[in-house]
Amino acid sequence: MEEKKQGKPRGGLSFLEHAVGGPHIELLGNREAVVEGCQGILEYDDDVVRVRAGRLVVRFTGRGLRIRCMTADSLVVEGFLLGMEFMV
Repeated sequence: MEEKKQGKPRGGLSFLEHAVGGPHIELLGNREAVVEGCQGILEYDDDVVRVRAGRLVVRFTGRGLRIRCMTADSLVVEGFLLGMEFMV
């Protein structure tokens, strides 16, 4: 019998990203959002933060928004979050 080769998904995607096909977002109340799988910032000011995350664009609205922390593929939005919207 032939053995099936187990390999990593192409493009360095983790199993979770490959399975669900999108970003991982954690909300901590209405004060903080952690976005993993972020590919860039599209808009950023006190009232709106819009980021590309896979095939989606995620838009956070609120007051006093700021990006507290950012790495190559994740970021933390902090402030008084009023809404989160997914755009295709």
